[in-house]
Amino acid sequence: MPEISVIIPTYQHARHDCRVFESIFGQTFKDIEVIVVNDGSTDNTEEILKPYLDKIIYKKIANSGAPKQGTRALASPVAAS
Repeated sequence: MPEISVIIPTYQHARHDCRVFESIFGQTFKDIEVIVVNDGSTDNTEEILKPYLDKIIYKKIANSGAPKQGTRALASPVAAS
């Protein structure tokens, strides 16, 4: 089990996601799990995430708003896809 879990909710933020991952994976501390919860983005978020799918846990949900993203990420099983 990783020492640190980072949950990243995203909705229509594809243009920022690469910088987020570069920052996280550029850290010297490596015992990190990254969970991305896509709240039904219709931009190119999934395309941007493709290079990172082997390093992240990814879950796409129907658009429900930011407060529910974190709750769903913590309350339900999350599987890499």
